[in-house]
Amino acid sequence: MSLRKTAHALGLRVVASAATVALLFGGLTSSVVHAEPTTEELKAQRQEAIDRQKELEALRDAEASSLDELEAQKAVIEDQIAAQIEEIELNQKIIDQMDGEIADINYEIGEMQVAIADKEAQSRDRLDELRSRLRTISKTGTLTSMVQMLLSSADYTEYLIKSKAMERVTGHTETLMAQLESEMADINKDREAMEAKKAELNEKRRPIAELQAENHLKKQELEARYSERNAVSDKLLQNIDRYNADIQNAKEEAAALQQLINESIGLGYGGDLYYGAGSMNKPSTCRLISSLYGPRWGVNHNGIDFCDSGCYGTPIFAAADGIVSYAGWYGGYGYTVIIDHGTDANGNNVTTLYAHSSGLYVSQGESVGAGQAIAAIGSTGDSTGPHLHFEVRLNGAAVDPIGYGYVSAADYIINESL
Repeated sequence: MSLRKTAHALGLRVVASAATVALLFGGLTSSVVHAEPTTEELKAQRQEAIDRQKELEALRDAEASSLDELEAQKAVIEDQIAAQIEEIELNQKIIDQMDGEIADINYEIGEMQVAIADKEAQSRDRLDELRSRLRTISKTGTLTSMVQMLLSSADYTEYLIKSKAMERVTGHTETLMAQLESEMADINKDREAMEAKKAELNEKRRPIAELQAENHLKKQELEARYSERNAVSDKLLQNIDRYNADIQNAKEEAAALQQLINESIGLGYGGDLYYGAGSMNKPSTCRLISSLYGPRWGVNHNGIDFCDSGCYGTPIFAAADGIVSYAGWYGGYGYTVIIDHGTDANGNNVTTLYAHSSGLYVSQGESVGAGQAIAAIGSTGDSTGPHLHFEVRLNGAAVDPIGYGYVSAADYIINESL
């Protein structure tokens, strides 16, 4: 991947990471704000968060160790952290909502218990009244053995199942007994309803325990994600430091090159030559321009880069008549040729530079003609692949070859993503 793409991706990722950090530390619940969602809606949102995590896991498989890829990896991890936090919070919302439902059921059970206790108290009062009346009847001597059984029974319902003594008591006593029977049936029905509510309560509690256990594991995973994110951040910072050092080296190298060209101009290699004006001869048959003149990687890219499939080893041509002022290895430029073309119509000294060559065909002080092969395209020095780095300088200062009309952009295909 080119360093231009690296720098561009870094800029984008820094913005994305800042947004992610804002999400994580500025307000963790902002992504799940709803107006009292139902438990089912919360479960659906939770499933979406889980699905997003799976997609993010797949994205990470392709991440490597270059600067922009590390930044991309960090951004993906931060997105995973945000998605995991969202899942944990959705789980907690579901737990809270279920706790609320359980509290409602507990309240209903409590009311049922109070109602049952009230009915049982009323039934006991009626049973005491009935027993009192039966004792009165017993004093008259008309009480049968079945009534005696009633007086000795602790459970009136049990007695009703066994006995038909109702036919032998007075009308008012029969009414009391009928009321007792009805109340006991109601109490039993209420107890059955209460037991059903308790069963429902137990069913509600089971998924809460599962979600709480899941959240515990998710929080452990989250801690691991933070550690992973921090490790990637540390590596990223180390790489950024290295890139900053490279940028500084590039600046120092450019300054040294500027001094070299200035010195060569002072030596008067092209002192007797007159360039004039207008466009230059094509320095290469490569059809693509992969990088234009202008800011790049924190420094200025002082020329344009020509490349194409199969360009390696093809000739580099002198852009105009001139004298070679430098031919040899020059740091990050690799094998380099500099040609002095003399002065132009405005009295400016014109030089051209050809870098990253695989081989040189000329030597310092040699006269060359426009279109003459002076070197071969290569990838020496600090190069991301076979290409020709071409510069035009006026009085030693780099200028835009296209902007100044030395190279016609219409003759090439410009694709800076290469």
